[in-house]
Amino acid sequence: MAGVDRSLLLRIDRLYHGAKLGDSSQARLPGGSLSLCALAQEHSVQIRPPRGQAVLAVVGDAASGKSSFVNALAQELIMPTSHSSKTSKRAVPAEWVLAERVPEGAWPRLLSQAVEHFPEWADTAAAVAKASCRVVGEQLLGLEVVEMTTVGLSTEDRRATAWIAAHADVVVCLLDSQAKQAASEELLTWLADLPREDGPQLQFVFSKSDLVARESDRIRFIAKVSKTLQERLGRGFEILPIATGDLTTILDMVDAAEADDGAGDQRTDAGRLRAIRALQDAADRHLQLGLQALKSDGDTLSAAVASRGCPQGVAGLKVRPRRGASMQLLMCGIAFCIVAGIVPMVLEEDQDADLVKIFMAGSVA
Repeated sequence: MAGVDRSLLLRIDRLYHGAKLGDSSQARLPGGSLSLCALAQEHSVQIRPPRGQAVLAVVGDAASGKSSFVNALAQELIMPTSHSSKTSKRAVPAEWVLAERVPEGAWPRLLSQAVEHFPEWADTAAAVAKASCRVVGEQLLGLEVVEMTTVGLSTEDRRATAWIAAHADVVVCLLDSQAKQAASEELLTWLADLPREDGPQLQFVFSKSDLVARESDRIRFIAKVSKTLQERLGRGFEILPIATGDLTTILDMVDAAEADDGAGDQRTDAGRLRAIRALQDAADRHLQLGLQALKSDGDTLSAAVASRGCPQGVAGLKVRPRRGASMQLLMCGIAFCIVAGIVPMVLEEDQDADLVKIFMAGSVA
């Protein structure tokens, strides 16, 4: 789907779940009542909301370079690292990075779904949503990156974050080339618990590769870690390099990618390039399936509304029957507006504003 605007994933998500996704300062699930999901529930129609933006989870032991890798993916120094004077102890088990087009206060869809499965985790999830970062530019349109802690977690945090990772599209694990043990026992156990079938694409990179001067040391490191992964996870993995991720290195990688038409420096940037391509491919699949689901669910909802015998004039929201039947007819009218007018506009820039106007008109009918 070359040339397709991946920001459409956010528009589709708003149609299904509501344009106002909630206030992340509150320990509650976000969601708007005026949405395809709400209309389907009102009419007792079964629909299956498609997956939202593509999600990449970054995991690894402490000081393995997770934040530096996230910065490299975002092409912006958005996360504090060991190279930054802003480094401080973090209070949340996961830190989300989103495109600037995602509204402030909006919860990532996967985070909302995690709270549906683990209601007791709502307070922590609210803190995660509130701490999410926004990236200026369009490099993360339709994409989400979340840095996750896998060690030293409470039982609630461990269960919820493991569920999020299991439902992400890509999981990238950083193996520290400067550590005595590239991956701790706790990290290896966590990785082994990821689902093998219908789970995320699992990738491994060895971090700080620019600090390994001799090629023989690089080969030795990869061979040793590959053997460990084969023994613990039951299959082999291609381990690609990434650099330290400080400001100079990130700028060099971006310049090299632009000069080489996206090829980058394979010696220090191969791991980042593979990860971002896998995430973009996942987003393209989400978009294709999302558009198909939108059409199918629109047809389903339209048929359900028609089967109730709603009058044609209701779509104009001009009929003012008795209060007892008013709400049902109003919902029919809104449903007609959704399936006949709103869904086709999902590809237009002003869709969100039009959606709000129609819902506002319906609310005062």
